[in-house]
Amino acid sequence: MDRETNKMIQTLDLKLPYVRLPFANHDKVKQPILDCIDNWNEGGIKHIDELYENDIYKTDWNMSENLDIEWKKILFNYNFPGALNECVNEIGFGKVHIHNLWFQQYTKGNKHDWHTHAHNYTGVYYLEMSEGSPDTEIYDGDKVIKPKVREGELCIFPSTVIHRAPSFQTDDRKTIISYNIELQEFLPEKIDKLNLYGK
Repeated sequence: MDRETNKMIQTLDLKLPYVRLPFANHDKVKQPILDCIDNWNEGGIKHIDELYENDIYKTDWNMSENLDIEWKKILFNYNFPGALNECVNEIGFGKVHIHNLWFQQYTKGNKHDWHTHAHNYTGVYYLEMSEGSPDTEIYDGDKVIKPKVREGELCIFPSTVIHRAPSFQTDDRKTIISYNIELQEFLPEKIDKLNLYGK
Protein backbone atom coordinates (compact mmCIF):
# COMPACT_ATOMS: atom_id res chain seq x y z
CA MET A 1 0.00 0.00 0.00
CA ASP A 2 1.38 3.37 -0.98
CA ARG A 3 2.17 5.81 1.75
CA GLU A 4 1.37 9.46 1.58
CA THR A 5 4.24 11.89 1.39
CA ASN A 6 5.69 12.48 4.85
CA LYS A 7 3.92 15.31 6.63
CA MET A 8 5.74 17.65 8.93
CA ILE A 9 4.17 18.04 12.36
CA GLN A 10 3.67 21.71 13.07
CA THR A 11 3.39 23.42 16.42
CA LEU A 12 2.14 26.88 17.25
CA ASP A 13 3.21 28.94 20.23
CA LEU A 14 -0.10 30.12 21.66
CA LYS A 15 -0.52 32.98 24.07
CA LEU A 16 -1.92 31.42 27.25
CA PRO A 17 -2.56 33.81 30.16
CA TYR A 18 -1.05 33.55 33.61
CA VAL A 19 -2.83 35.79 36.12
CA ARG A 20 -1.64 36.75 39.61
CA LEU A 21 -3.05 38.99 42.35
CA PRO A 22 -2.75 39.49 46.12
CA PHE A 23 -5.46 37.84 48.20
CA ALA A 24 -6.99 40.69 50.20
CA ASN A 25 -7.81 38.54 53.23
CA HIS A 26 -4.47 36.76 53.48
CA ASP A 27 -3.60 38.16 56.92
CA LYS A 28 -6.95 36.95 58.28
CA VAL A 29 -6.76 33.38 56.98
CA LYS A 30 -3.05 32.53 57.20
CA GLN A 31 -2.70 31.51 60.85
CA PRO A 32 -6.10 29.79 61.27
CA ILE A 33 -5.43 27.67 58.19
CA LEU A 34 -1.88 26.85 59.28
CA ASP A 35 -3.28 25.76 62.67
CA CYS A 36 -5.65 23.37 60.86
CA ILE A 37 -2.80 21.99 58.76
CA ASP A 38 -0.62 21.54 61.86
CA ASN A 39 -3.37 19.32 63.26
CA TRP A 40 -3.66 17.29 60.05
CA ASN A 41 -2.45 13.78 60.89
CA GLU A 42 -2.03 12.41 57.38
CA GLY A 43 1.44 12.37 55.87
CA GLY A 44 2.85 13.48 52.56
CA ILE A 45 3.83 11.94 49.25
CA LYS A 46 7.17 10.36 48.45
CA HIS A 47 7.91 8.82 45.06
CA ILE A 48 11.47 8.86 43.81
CA ASP A 49 12.97 6.93 40.90
CA GLU A 50 15.58 7.57 38.20
CA LEU A 51 13.23 9.82 36.21
CA TYR A 52 10.93 11.47 38.70
CA GLU A 53 11.05 12.91 42.19
CA ASN A 54 8.10 13.81 44.38
CA ASP A 55 8.83 14.42 48.04
CA ILE A 56 6.11 16.45 49.76
CA TYR A 57 6.15 16.73 53.53
CA LYS A 58 2.41 17.00 54.09
CA THR A 59 -0.69 17.16 51.87
CA ASP A 60 -4.42 16.39 51.86
CA TRP A 61 -4.58 15.75 48.11
CA ASN A 62 -6.63 12.60 48.72
CA MET A 63 -9.38 14.85 50.16
CA SER A 64 -9.18 17.46 47.41
CA GLU A 65 -12.76 16.97 46.18
CA ASN A 66 -14.21 17.42 49.68
CA LEU A 67 -14.82 21.12 50.29
CA ASP A 68 -16.41 20.49 53.70
CA ILE A 69 -13.10 20.63 55.62
CA GLU A 70 -12.35 23.20 58.30
CA TRP A 71 -9.46 25.03 56.60
CA LYS A 72 -11.44 25.23 53.36
CA LYS A 73 -14.43 26.69 55.21
CA ILE A 74 -12.13 29.39 56.58
CA LEU A 75 -10.88 30.18 53.09
CA PHE A 76 -14.40 30.32 51.67
CA ASN A 77 -15.68 32.47 54.54
CA TYR A 78 -13.10 35.08 53.57
CA ASN A 79 -14.19 35.17 49.93
CA PHE A 80 -11.46 33.12 48.28
CA PRO A 81 -13.85 32.18 45.42
CA GLY A 82 -14.32 35.92 44.86
CA ALA A 83 -10.56 36.32 44.42
CA LEU A 84 -10.52 33.50 41.88
CA ASN A 85 -13.39 35.21 40.08
CA GLU A 86 -11.29 38.38 39.86
CA CYS A 87 -8.58 36.35 38.13
CA VAL A 88 -10.89 34.70 35.61
CA ASN A 89 -12.70 38.00 34.89
CA GLU A 90 -9.31 39.45 33.96
CA ILE A 91 -9.09 37.04 31.01
CA GLY A 92 -12.73 37.36 29.93
CA PHE A 93 -14.55 34.60 31.80
CA GLY A 94 -17.57 35.16 34.03
CA LYS A 95 -17.60 32.13 36.31
CA VAL A 96 -15.25 29.67 37.95
CA HIS A 97 -16.02 26.22 39.35
CA ILE A 98 -13.63 24.67 41.87
CA HIS A 99 -13.17 20.93 41.31
CA ASN A 100 -10.23 20.27 43.63
CA LEU A 101 -8.72 22.21 46.52
CA TRP A 102 -5.82 20.94 48.62
CA PHE A 103 -2.72 22.02 50.53
CA GLN A 104 0.91 21.01 50.11
CA GLN A 105 3.61 21.70 52.64
CA TYR A 106 7.34 21.64 51.96
CA THR A 107 10.35 21.48 54.27
CA LYS A 108 14.05 21.27 53.50
CA GLY A 109 14.83 18.73 50.77
CA ASN A 110 11.26 18.47 49.47
CA LYS A 111 10.37 18.77 45.80
CA HIS A 112 7.39 18.39 43.47
CA ASP A 113 8.66 17.39 40.04
CA TRP A 114 7.38 18.43 36.60
CA HIS A 115 3.63 17.83 36.24
CA THR A 116 0.34 19.10 34.83
CA HIS A 117 -3.20 19.20 36.25
CA ALA A 118 -6.76 18.25 35.36
CA HIS A 119 -9.56 20.55 34.11
CA ASN A 120 -8.88 23.68 32.10
CA TYR A 121 -7.11 25.89 34.67
CA THR A 122 -5.12 25.37 37.83
CA GLY A 123 -3.31 27.61 40.27
CA VAL A 124 -1.53 28.23 43.53
CA TYR A 125 -2.20 30.35 46.60
CA TYR A 126 1.05 31.01 48.46
CA LEU A 127 -0.12 30.76 52.06
CA GLU A 128 3.28 30.59 53.77
CA MET A 129 6.44 31.53 51.91
CA SER A 130 9.64 33.05 53.23
CA GLU A 131 11.94 35.32 51.25
CA GLY A 132 14.30 32.50 50.27
CA SER A 133 11.66 30.03 49.10
CA PRO A 134 12.05 28.89 45.47
CA ASP A 135 9.45 30.16 43.02
CA THR A 136 7.23 27.86 40.98
CA GLU A 137 8.97 27.06 37.69
CA ILE A 138 6.97 26.97 34.45
CA TYR A 139 8.14 25.25 31.26
CA ASP A 140 7.46 27.53 28.30
CA GLY A 141 8.45 25.53 25.23
CA ASP A 142 12.14 26.31 24.98
CA LYS A 143 12.76 27.94 28.34
CA VAL A 144 11.82 27.84 32.01
CA ILE A 145 10.27 30.94 33.52
CA LYS A 146 10.02 31.74 37.22
CA PRO A 147 7.25 34.25 37.93
CA LYS A 148 8.28 36.17 41.04
CA VAL A 149 5.61 35.59 43.67
CA ARG A 150 5.19 36.63 47.27
CA GLU A 151 3.38 35.19 50.23
CA GLY A 152 -0.30 36.09 50.09
CA GLU A 153 -0.55 36.04 46.30
CA LEU A 154 -2.57 33.62 44.22
CA CYS A 155 -2.27 32.78 40.55
CA ILE A 156 -4.04 30.85 37.81
CA PHE A 157 -2.71 29.36 34.57
CA PRO A 158 -3.80 26.68 32.06
CA SER A 159 -3.72 23.22 33.59
CA THR A 160 -1.76 21.72 30.67
CA VAL A 161 1.20 24.02 31.37
CA ILE A 162 4.10 21.92 32.69
CA HIS A 163 5.42 23.24 36.00
CA ARG A 164 7.16 22.19 39.21
CA ALA A 165 8.08 23.18 42.74
CA PRO A 166 11.89 22.90 42.67
CA SER A 167 13.97 21.46 45.48
CA PHE A 168 13.37 23.33 48.73
CA GLN A 169 16.71 24.10 50.37
CA THR A 170 15.97 26.56 53.17
CA ASP A 171 15.30 25.77 56.82
CA ASP A 172 11.94 27.54 56.63
CA ARG A 173 8.64 25.94 55.71
CA LYS A 174 6.55 26.60 52.62
CA THR A 175 2.79 26.01 52.48
CA ILE A 176 0.71 26.39 49.34
CA ILE A 177 -2.91 25.79 48.48
CA SER A 178 -3.52 24.43 45.02
CA TYR A 179 -6.72 24.09 43.01
CA ASN A 180 -8.08 22.68 39.78
CA ILE A 181 -10.77 24.89 38.36
CA GLU A 182 -13.06 25.23 35.35
CA LEU A 183 -13.39 28.62 33.68
CA GLN A 184 -16.93 29.08 32.38
CA GLU A 185 -19.03 31.58 30.42
CA PHE A 186 -17.46 34.42 28.47
CA LEU A 187 -18.08 37.93 29.72
CA PRO A 188 -20.07 40.13 27.27
CA GLU A 189 -17.01 42.28 26.53
CA LYS A 190 -15.03 39.13 25.69
CA ILE A 191 -17.75 38.04 23.26
CA ASP A 192 -17.69 41.50 21.66
CA LYS A 193 -13.94 41.22 21.20
CA LEU A 194 -14.22 37.73 19.69
CA ASN A 195 -16.94 38.88 17.31
CA LEU A 196 -14.52 41.36 15.80
CA TYR A 197 -13.13 38.34 13.93
CA GLY A 198 -16.52 37.68 12.34
CA LYS A 199 -19.68 35.80 13.26
